[in-house]
Amino acid sequence: MNFPTQTGTRSFLARPLAVCAIVATMVAGGIPMSQPAVAQDSDSIAAYLPDDSVVVVEVELDPDSSQAILAGELIERANLGALLPESDQAMLEDTMVMAQDSIDGDMALFVSPAIAKGFSVDRLAEDASTLADDPFGMTSQIPSGWGVVVRPSDPESFYDTVVESFSMSATSTTFPEEATPAATEPYETDEYEGFEILFTPATEYGPGTAVALVDEVVVLGTVADDIEAVIDVVTGTAEAMADNDAFGEIRSGLPEETLVSGFINGPVLALLVGSIDEVSLAGVTADMLASLAAYQGFAMYADDPGFRVDTIAIPAPGTALPVPDAYDPSFASTMPAESLVFGGGTNLGANANLDALALLFAAEMGGVSPDDMGTPVDPEEITEQVFADAEEFLGFNIQTDLLDQLSGEWAVAGTTDLSSGSALLLSEVEDPEVVAEVVAEVTELLEENSDDSFTLSSRTAAGAEVTVIEADADGIPLTIEFGVIADVLAVGINGWLDLVGTPPADALADAPRFEEALGHLPTDVTSVAYVDLSAVLPMVVDLSTAFAMTSVVDADPSCAEYASQEEAQAAYDDDTFEYYLLDLDWDGEACEDFFAPATPQANDAVETVNVQSAAVVTWAEDGRTGSSAILVIGE
Repeated sequence: MNFPTQTGTRSFLARPLAVCAIVATMVAGGIPMSQPAVAQDSDSIAAYLPDDSVVVVEVELDPDSSQAILAGELIERANLGALLPESDQAMLEDTMVMAQDSIDGDMALFVSPAIAKGFSVDRLAEDASTLADDPFGMTSQIPSGWGVVVRPSDPESFYDTVVESFSMSATSTTFPEEATPAATEPYETDEYEGFEILFTPATEYGPGTAVALVDEVVVLGTVADDIEAVIDVVTGTAEAMADNDAFGEIRSGLPEETLVSGFINGPVLALLVGSIDEVSLAGVTADMLASLAAYQGFAMYADDPGFRVDTIAIPAPGTALPVPDAYDPSFASTMPAESLVFGGGTNLGANANLDALALLFAAEMGGVSPDDMGTPVDPEEITEQVFADAEEFLGFNIQTDLLDQLSGEWAVAGTTDLSSGSALLLSEVEDPEVVAEVVAEVTELLEENSDDSFTLSSRTAAGAEVTVIEADADGIPLTIEFGVIADVLAVGINGWLDLVGTPPADALADAPRFEEALGHLPTDVTSVAYVDLSAVLPMVVDLSTAFAMTSVVDADPSCAEYASQEEAQAAYDDDTFEYYLLDLDWDGEACEDFFAPATPQANDAVETVNVQSAAVVTWAEDGRTGSSAILVIGE
């Protein structure tokens, strides 16, 4: 795809939105601490948004902005369009050209507390049932409590375009024929504080729609109340988000010029969640509820090295955020340079996700189902009991003998070659003797439950005895080794365990691509994650091609009864019920794979994609936490 550069920017209005769609799936979270941005300008579009909004998202739509121009240059440099089929490229370009005719300036989405009305487990179950029985029936249930504010260069022209678009949508052939007359009825009109609001009520065929021209912005919502919330801000009846101190603090901690930025009003969100019925909150932990109370923000933006995504979280008054220990990725010197993925941090045993998995495993070992666990008065008490029950079977306590011991630095690295993939997990431990005993207990359990699917042995690695499991996974040899080596719990796959005793000559820590990616991020961090995309992207494409080829093959043996595809097609068209086996993939074409076997098309485009790597680090400073991520684009 040939995206216009600065000289042709006008034909690329929707570039910021396209950038978001492509890049957001490749990088996550972050905040550059070295160059804090200035506070939000007074002419921010946030001046139109209610200050009690739960979520605010701002999008830059100006094709002549420095961010849009740089984003276009990065896309050209990266050749990201090569990842899309030609038909998708053409569709995306056509969409961008169409958008150019009607949208510019900037846009914001806000979600107000009203959207939480009626939220409950019963409502969710009802909606799920409706979706299953009548997918189109859900369209009338889109909730109110949100709005979109667009500030184009020509508000009146854009407003007319929106109204015309809604009118065309109302007469779309996607509605049942009998619904067309009702759908084409004129908009109802309401007046609020001197502003006219056009709206249509929800029907069984679609949600309600509301739109108004309010000073220099066009506001869209589901009901008139959504529009009135913005009008109240404009008339001074309600406070603006731009004047919210927390919003200003979050926004000042993020770059000023962005493609997309957002704000989450933690205290308001926590109140909404706390007001939901107790049944809905049964699976929500106290820690999770506490984390919601933080003010949070994110920003996605273009930078010379590539695309960045930054996040920041600030505790609400009277609260504090958990602060991880500082992290120095020294284990990167143990991992080989050919590692395609790397992740590391501190205190692996304190990871909430790992702790949850361990609890489920312990419950299974103790014969306790999640339903049996219920909602205890004291969650810590029942957790201790579950681990204690599992200890009777395992011979060790997962919580105290393993998780609590995984303190200090940890790291994991590996390759993604399915035929010879290798990996290594390392974690410092509090008491090596306790963890070594866990290794012995696990080995004994494996011996007691051994079968023909694997062989069990032991060997010496770097002066320590380790357990070796050898298996054959569908023709692919697999060797897993684990043990405590030099006060470190080590788990290696396919030979990498020996790296603990003999670090590689070419270590990941010194790999140019690894150094470059982390060199663009803050150095005082609490965790690191890295992916070598130049090596991973071809594998992803190969894997997706393989999955595509495993779809239903239209080559039933009965196709051999016909001399050609045309004869099979004639028989199928004559009686589709009788000859349904001739069209196993249900596309209306009989035996196409039998007479013209499908062959995978080589995708050489990914080889030309100039995306080098992706990396993300987390940080903590002065009670704040955040992350900084980058998608590195080659020169």
